[in-house]
Amino acid sequence: MNRDVKIVSIGGGTGQSVLLGALRNFDADITAIVSMGDDGGSTGALRRSCKTPAPGDIRKCLVALAEDPESLKARMFAHRMQGVFDHALGNLMLLSLYEETGNFMDAIEFMQDELKCKGSVIPSTLDDVILCARTNEGHIISGQAQATHGHETLDEIWMEPKDAKSYAPCAQKIREADMIVLGPGSLFTSIIPNILFPDILEALKETDAVVCFVCPKSDTEGESYGMKAIDYIDILNRHGLEGVIDVVLLHDGNASGNSSISYTEDSITDSEGNLFPAVEVDGKQIELMRDRGLEVIVDNFESSDHPYQHNSDVLYERLKEVLLCHLQQKQKTNSHV
Repeated sequence: MNRDVKIVSIGGGTGQSVLLGALRNFDADITAIVSMGDDGGSTGALRRSCKTPAPGDIRKCLVALAEDPESLKARMFAHRMQGVFDHALGNLMLLSLYEETGNFMDAIEFMQDELKCKGSVIPSTLDDVILCARTNEGHIISGQAQATHGHETLDEIWMEPKDAKSYAPCAQKIREADMIVLGPGSLFTSIIPNILFPDILEALKETDAVVCFVCPKSDTEGESYGMKAIDYIDILNRHGLEGVIDVVLLHDGNASGNSSISYTEDSITDSEGNLFPAVEVDGKQIELMRDRGLEVIVDNFESSDHPYQHNSDVLYERLKEVLLCHLQQKQKTNSHV
């Protein structure tokens, strides 16, 4: 594998940074396309007071792709200052660079150089957007933080203003990719917001890349409470991805081995007794997915440190198999042309 191979991650939040922990192991051209609707916590406060694009998820991706994520510089960039309204220093640095340069991409690229990132991080939009959602009960919610932490499962999400534009290089990166990975992460507020832009969605439909969806292991927020793995696929299809996804990666919650994490049909429990509602996966759902033409990979993605997150090493191994298979098929096809 070499730098001619191109891999694109589409998502946001902690899930995307976990995935990048896997993708950084590839000797490839890596691009992270990041959702920009976050309006909670430090990011939300800075967006409201300083009119800056959302820096938080960008910061997480930069740290995940840093040459050494454990270096003092990377840890400083990720550090939260509890005495300063819990702002992450990296958020303030991106804001400062944005105000100095007048260009958010210049701010990102400066930090990419400083951290010697093993890839590029780009926002799905530079417009000032607000995520809006409709719950299964029909209630309308405005704002990513409200949608994420609400008490009702979401059914649909959209962007305001409706004419918001994507960041132009996103579609090009998708068209040029060999592998595209959606997720893991919050379905409605981290993954889907990126595909609400017509040109990004069109690029996903036209790309020759193998498109993978890493289904979340659990619902740690509430927006997808009670949803089964097949429901995630149905929601993605309703938001425009029908016929786009090729491969689905699912966590086998019963293959826990010797660990401090316990699994039931309903929840994941860590060593401290915290409960995380598990995404239900069973043979019938897997069969339905395969009947729809999806390749389904089921594995134990357990992470002993964070039970609701995926194990980056196992993700890397499974995605490497998918990519190598795709490249071999592509080579065979081209040899017959």
